Amino acid sequence: MEALEPVVRVLHFGSQKYSAWNWSEGSGFKYTRVISATLRHIFEWTRGRDLDPETNESHLAHAVCNLIFLLYYIQHKDIYTNDDRKIR
Repeated sequence: MEALEPVVRVLHFGSQKYSAWNWSEGSGFKYTRVISATLRHIFEWTRGRDLDPETNESHLAHAVCNLIFLLYYIQHKDIYTNDDRKIR
């Protein structure tokens, strides 16, 4: 549970900055937008920048939030239709 605490703080920050549950409204965010944000945070962390400067929370916590969004979208494909990946 301790590892989830920064994830919850990131979600709370997002709810204050944007709106609560904004990521779940309508058909959701485009998948590529979410994975791009995930990768940005992972790359920042791999460069040795542990904390996001805006939230002062771990870049990994931000990446986890984004992955949770994607998992939720996939679990509810009937509602979240913004899968814009290039499928071959």
